[in-house]
Amino acid sequence: MKGSAGRYVRLPTLLELFGDRGTIHGSPELLPERGTSADLGLVWAPARPIPTAAGALDRILVEAAAFGARARDSIALISTAGFAARAENVGGTRTYGAELVLAARLWSALSLTASYTRLVTEQLALDANLRGKALPRTPGHLAYARAELARGRAALWADAAIQSTAYLDQANFRRVPARALVGAGARVPLAAGLAAALAVSNLADTRVVTIPPDRPIDAPTPMALADLAGFPLPGRGFYLSLDWTY
Repeated sequence: MKGSAGRYVRLPTLLELFGDRGTIHGSPELLPERGTSADLGLVWAPARPIPTAAGALDRILVEAAAFGARARDSIALISTAGFAARAENVGGTRTYGAELVLAARLWSALSLTASYTRLVTEQLALDANLRGKALPRTPGHLAYARAELARGRAALWADAAIQSTAYLDQANFRRVPARALVGAGARVPLAAGLAAALAVSNLADTRVVTIPPDRPIDAPTPMALADLAGFPLPGRGFYLSLDWTY
């Protein structure tokens, strides 16, 4: 069992204070964010193999945690026209959620990993149009899964990453659409400690996602696949790497 509770102060970063002379504008007047946070979790990771009928499961990890925070003068990057962003103190906020991580290995070769995070953020603003709205760039659901089969230094793997809708502004009008991306890869030993790995991201070559309508009379809206800053993401990508072990 693990847990913590306490008061914290988050000072503005140099990027938030002075920008990057590009898409992030400086805000020298930013105040430090202050708040109270707490978390509580459980971890189960037995040191010995788990006895099973086939003796397949030789390693397991289960971790679950809940967390929460209440802050004032919260700092958030808020995007404006042209994807320019500025850090602002958005006032009081409340954040809470939970995380679950599962990992196991079968037959000393097949590794399975999965994680899920539920995050709820709320602005405690006096303005009724902003009260209860999510903080910018904070998706409410995040999930990841990976399966890897390894024999010696050779390996095959596949993974999937899921992210729910996020927003770029305080009023939650400008959206970053939800996405689910699948990847895969392989690693092959060559000779004399040299190995090559090929990874493929966004295997389905997703470039456009569809946002469901807010009202039944509205039509679904196609939008470009984007990161949490609102910039379009590329389609399928290939990454070749070499490593040498001695």
